[in-house]
Amino acid sequence: FFSSFLLDCSPAVCCRDNSKDKAQTTSAPSADAPLPFPQPIKPKRKTLQVPPSFSRFQISTIYTHHGATQATLMEKQKALLSELLKCFVRDLMRGIGVDVVLDDGAMVACECKIDSGISKLTFDVTEASRVVTLSQIQKVCAPEEMRNLSTTNQFFIDELCATLVLEGSQFVTVRLDSIPTREYFSTCLRVLQMSRDDTPKG
Repeated sequence: FFSSFLLDCSPAVCCRDNSKDKAQTTSAPSADAPLPFPQPIKPKRKTLQVPPSFSRFQISTIYTHHGATQATLMEKQKALLSELLKCFVRDLMRGIGVDVVLDDGAMVACECKIDSGISKLTFDVTEASRVVTLSQIQKVCAPEEMRNLSTTNQFFIDELCATLVLEGSQFVTVRLDSIPTREYFSTCLRVLQMSRDDTPKG
């Protein structure tokens, strides 16, 4: 859904022999010559920050899956999850930088944001945007889960990717900065998506 952002190169301008121009500019600059304009600094994109409590939440989840379902452990797990979701929603409301993996494996840098109602994600690039409501998300897949799905970009997915499987056989694959970031993003988004499904309708 994202178009190409490559600019055309004009041979008459970009590929001309400018050796003469360089030779002419080797002399001392005139006192009236304008100062060279500084190159703009490309802003560093905002990344999703993984809270230290996420590792503790993962450990408590493993204990629960192995039968340690004591009330104290369950309550601690709920408190950790609540803290994680607050941090996750706060960061996404501000916007985080992700890469969208296209059908041909090309990656488009974009900003991912969530609305104040925590009901939809927006992927913004320079000239386009895509809105995905949480109700559209059927599943958030890790890389190993993609083996059972026939997506057009499945051969370009690595361990940093999370794929949102949507209604109507559509999908969006995003690539995060690290494995912990991908796990954190997927875990929190799954919980938000499930909470939307559990919300009474009407």
